Amino acid sequence: MILEIASGIEEPAGIVAKYGISESEWLLLKEHPPFLKQVEDKKAELKATGYTFRMKSAIMAEDLLDDLYAKAKEQGASFHTVLETVKFTSRAAGVDAPKAEDEVKGRVTISINLGGQTLNVSLDQKSDRVIEHEAVEVTSYGELGEPPRHLVGRGDGLTWEEE
Repeated sequence: MILEIASGIEEPAGIVAKYGISESEWLLLKEHPPFLKQVEDKKAELKATGYTFRMKSAIMAEDLLDDLYAKAKEQGASFHTVLETVKFTSRAAGVDAPKAEDEVKGRVTISINLGGQTLNVSLDQKSDRVIEHEAVEVTSYGELGEPPRHLVGRGDGLTWEEE
């Protein structure tokens, strides 16, 4: 009963009547400090969690749903109006098409400098498998300068094994 009164969705007199509280009892209860504190505490909790906003929004949406449907069914309603109504009601009902997992995942490429060579490895995030790799000869070292002589050409023996 505290939750229902705190949510403000129905009139308190209707709520207490559901719980078998008479009108005279309600007049006393609504002035009783511990009861008022419980209602105020619950209101603060509902507001902090966003419950009140979501509940009122849901009630308003449900109230307007019949009007939305009637508008979409009117003779001469635009295709856009009908389409948006179908999309909205499908989402609200939870029957819209789920996003494919493939659309969300992507590819990661890692470049590893091995002295005289760079190894590029691409990973497919969907399957966590290596999908391609290649060794590339480095011809410019930029600001790093030339590598030590003993490292030049050491990448010749590099092999790559896939499982």
